[in-house]
Amino acid sequence: MPHSALENTVFFMSANHAGRYDPAGTLQGVGQSAIIAPWGEVLAEVSTAAGVAVARVDLDRAQGWRQAAAPYLDDRRRVAPPPI
Repeated sequence: MPHSALENTVFFMSANHAGRYDPAGTLQGVGQSAIIAPWGEVLAEVSTAAGVAVARVDLDRAQGWRQAAAPYLDDRRRVAPPPI
């Protein structure tokens, strides 16, 4: 999971085609649609069949992870630009 997903507390959702693209079955989608937490935990997944992934997200837990992994983001001081 990209580090920026954790820093920005972004839950990642991917929707992938599952099954055949053509009657002969030469081209097939891999499926594995998923909902992934910012820290990389797969919260819900649909394997190789058609379906819907549903997950409950805990935004407070995501905020705690962000503060633990990237505490420097809490520093919001204004910095004056250098003189020209």
